Amino acid sequence: MRKHDWPALLRAQAQSGQTIVEFCTARGLTRSKFYAERAKQSVPTGLLPIRVEPSELHITFQLSTPVTICGSASDLAQLLRCL
Repeated sequence: MRKHDWPALLRAQAQSGQTIVEFCTARGLTRSKFYAERAKQSVPTGLLPIRVEPSELHITFQLSTPVTICGSASDLAQLLRCL
């Protein structure tokens, strides 16, 4: 059984433009193992770390790939209420 660098594989898939099926097939990986490893790397539901910069009106979510959302104060406040 081969050991894989799952964090690197997960990043590579996200950047590849391939679907998970295509990515796994091309590399001889099982989809079930891919999804299981992705779940291990994920932030648990309800515990999403965020950084709010009120002066710049940006919110950055620290996921496997950081996501920054910009907008007006009222738009960002409404987004946070929805979460």
